[in-house]
Amino acid sequence: MRRMTWGAALVVLSLATACGSDDDGDGPLGVAQFVVTPTSVAPGGNTLAAWEVTGSRSVRLEACTGFAADDTTFCPSGTVRIVALDDATLRVGSQLVQVWEATRFQLIALGRDGGAMASDWWEVQIDTTPDDGPRVEDFRADPRSIDPGTAATLIYKVRNVTQIELGDATGDPAHPSTWSGVVTIDHDGSGNIDGTRDVTPTTSRLYGIKLPGADGAILGFAAVTVRGSLPTVPNIASFTADPMEVDEGGTVTLSWSTENATTLSISPSVPGFTGTEADGTLDFTPAFTGLGDTREAVTIYTLTAENGTFTDTAQIALLVRARPVIDTFTAIPEAVTTGGSTTLTWATTRADAVVITAEPADATLPATFAVDGTATVTPTATTTYTLTATGSIATPTTATATVTVSSAPVVVIDSFTASPERIAEGGTSVTLTWTTTAATGVSIAAVPADATLPGTFTVDGSATVDPEQTTVYTLTASGPSGPITRTATVEVVEIGDVVVTEVMFDPAGVADTAGEWFEVTNVAGAAIDLAGFLLRSGTATYAVPTTSTDALAVAGWFVFGVNASTAANGGVTVDHQYSTLSFVDTGALTLSVEFDGVVIDAVNYTIAGGWVAGDSLTLNPGHINAVDNDTAANWCAARASDTYGTSGNHGTPGAANACS
Repeated sequence: MRRMTWGAALVVLSLATACGSDDDGDGPLGVAQFVVTPTSVAPGGNTLAAWEVTGSRSVRLEACTGFAADDTTFCPSGTVRIVALDDATLRVGSQLVQVWEATRFQLIALGRDGGAMASDWWEVQIDTTPDDGPRVEDFRADPRSIDPGTAATLIYKVRNVTQIELGDATGDPAHPSTWSGVVTIDHDGSGNIDGTRDVTPTTSRLYGIKLPGADGAILGFAAVTVRGSLPTVPNIASFTADPMEVDEGGTVTLSWSTENATTLSISPSVPGFTGTEADGTLDFTPAFTGLGDTREAVTIYTLTAENGTFTDTAQIALLVRARPVIDTFTAIPEAVTTGGSTTLTWATTRADAVVITAEPADATLPATFAVDGTATVTPTATTTYTLTATGSIATPTTATATVTVSSAPVVVIDSFTASPERIAEGGTSVTLTWTTTAATGVSIAAVPADATLPGTFTVDGSATVDPEQTTVYTLTASGPSGPITRTATVEVVEIGDVVVTEVMFDPAGVADTAGEWFEVTNVAGAAIDLAGFLLRSGTATYAVPTTSTDALAVAGWFVFGVNASTAANGGVTVDHQYSTLSFVDTGALTLSVEFDGVVIDAVNYTIAGGWVAGDSLTLNPGHINAVDNDTAANWCAARASDTYGTSGNHGTPGAANACS
């Protein structure tokens, strides 16, 4: 960590609305003081950035994540975002910042003549593993905002300490020797200090926890806002989840309490949340958002409260532990004559071990199994094989395959395929093809129902279908040994599944050829693979390679950009870099996302004069669908507070929009 040398003490206040000094001050433009403390927090913990500048008109607080840890420059290969300040004009001020990953902070003092002066940077690390050092797992106020004369509860959980000191840090948070009302709290005998303390401040206050001693190390801060002199602003008094960690398929209870808000929203969306209740609880099952063999995935849910003028946000992070997945488990053939053999084939994801059992018992079944593999068995009677996959959580996943054994001629489905297996609604027709042995008749059923499926079928043959949504076709072959089945699935990308939600057509600080990007959102009920999609702007097109590993999760945002380098593109994180596309800065902006020859979503927007370079074109979050985004009134310029990168651009790439 690098930091500036301290001289005089800072006098700062960091609360729901920033307090401090905004006098003109004397002297040239400069950063007299800048400090960030503490420099190690638990995920989601608060750190305090405090500053004193001279000769400035405003300040800008920059945060870098994803940086190269061994580099001594501010943000090598990382992503810079601008931290929204309650009051950026303060010469002496501070701000509480919630930190979820290792972050570097830098303060920029901006002069009236357009000049700028940067501070040295501070690095805040995330403490995720227990060790022998002091560690704050939780320190917050509940509620965060109170009326005069009422109480708030300070909640604290501290590990690996014998004592802590809790005090009022409002006057000078960076220097704990100046804190007032300090109380000493002892541990429980095992190095843990868990508890609560009620406070009844008459004015907004900042409370701190530190180690014992006049200048003991600062461990954390929590703010309490006392209403009265503040403007009418929305306030999220509390936003919690119980539990914070859950196995896939488990239930979490969200609880929230708000004031003075006209609209509430949660991003990513939570099923059943309407945003109409100022206070409430809601049980829901959080989705596992990890890809591939990832065993745990954290999703950060953001509650936003707005009243048309002001906004308040609060975040929680939910960790979902994945169940093992059985990708396939088949027996081919599904029916054999007495003494015949069949091959069991299986593939799994996120499984540590698999076991296969048979009912009735099968002496030819191996004793051990790989997580992916095959086994040839010779059942003596009709047998159901059960595959049980276990992983990193207690709940296993099972699948079954039944093999019919008969002395009569055996019905076999030699093949049943769908080609292609992935289409767009209204796009390419699908050909179902099948061959059987010893079958006297076949039938095919579709779930959901498919009106294009024929009514009769030969024992070997094909049929052309045009499903309008993802459909599972089941072929049933009948004969002397009884019916057997085989399935084929056709994935259908429906019109409107992917919606264009934001476009940066005229970036500031970088050339259009380096900084243009656009964002899409998945509103379907499942993850969508973007490989094979076609992007079109005007007459230019770009095809996402079919070998691309990009995916768009449910309710996720995905950013396509002309340049994936954050150092060159103005600081936007690009999920997939395209070529050949460009946007106009005035006139008719046309942009479409297509698949299988079908337009999944398109935007046609006339850019009028007066548009400010650096403001993205943003879709109102209440109109995220392929119909509403055809209406120009549902789009607006990004807010000035939604700054990203270091070039003065405004937008929310890869995150929820905040247009109104």
